[in-house]
Amino acid sequence: PKSSSSSAFRLTTSKILYLGNNGEAVIKNVSGISYEPIGTIENMKSNEFDQTKNLKLMADCGAICNTSTIIFEDNVHKVSGTPTEGAIRVFVEKLRSLDSKFSPKTNPAPMDYNDFISENYEIIYHLEFDRDRKSMGMLAIEKKTNKTVLFIKGAPEFLIAKATHYLNESGAKAELTQDLKSKITEVISESFLKQSLRTLALCYRDDLPEFNNINVRSKEELKLYFKDLTNFSKIENGCTVIGFAGIIDPPRKEVKDAIKTCKIAGIKVIMITGDNKITADSVGKEIGIIDDSNIQSRSWIASEFFKIPVEKQVSLLKE
Repeated sequence: PKSSSSSAFRLTTSKILYLGNNGEAVIKNVSGISYEPIGTIENMKSNEFDQTKNLKLMADCGAICNTSTIIFEDNVHKVSGTPTEGAIRVFVEKLRSLDSKFSPKTNPAPMDYNDFISENYEIIYHLEFDRDRKSMGMLAIEKKTNKTVLFIKGAPEFLIAKATHYLNESGAKAELTQDLKSKITEVISESFLKQSLRTLALCYRDDLPEFNNINVRSKEELKLYFKDLTNFSKIENGCTVIGFAGIIDPPRKEVKDAIKTCKIAGIKVIMITGDNKITADSVGKEIGIIDDSNIQSRSWIASEFFKIPVEKQVSLLKE
């Protein structure tokens, strides 16, 4: 597992988006620029957090649908796991000061609030990430209701397309119309992706008729169900959008310097990404790989680049 300390600027959840009671986009900045779980939500008080049901469920999803761990070692906070999941994990921990139901300890541990949330759920199956559906999920049982819930996080463009509803601030589900999907996609593009923020959608499903005839506490029965790999994607269809998290991943200074050196040496660089292309293009411009004049030939999604003939790939480097 990867591990990083808080001694420098790390991947950090810096902005979130959730939907109001009329479907309007609510965008909030998140303070803090390291893995130290200290920070807060812009202009949000404890009583407001208690009433913002979709934000509270974002915390649940971020804590449950996550395999990273915050640790405190050598007097710094570190993350064991992927930096992206670590950024979500730290974001969740920052919310502890806003939750009136959480009673912090005198010296809270790095994972106190995450553990507090996790105590309400029994995780029963991990739907691992894959590049086709660009998402991962955790199947869990909510202990208070004994209800099976699927928490999902992944690429917004994929999960918005699969979603049929959104959760509003009051905690009610509302239809996610095609018009609203387009508006949300536009807001994410302008306020997140074009700002070089790696963006994740957080979603859930608590209506799971697929498991009516399955003992969800039986690992063998679940393994048999998910042996059909198409079920990983199918079970996410009809999900409900909870919100979105924007993660800042600042390019290192030496990367920009290296690109300058390549240009001086006559070396042409092409950017091939597995991330969202809008975000990648924004970063590519920032570090000097692309500009508006060459964006079509210098910036590629990996799946598209490797579909073109090798001769074309080579010619792109000669242009």
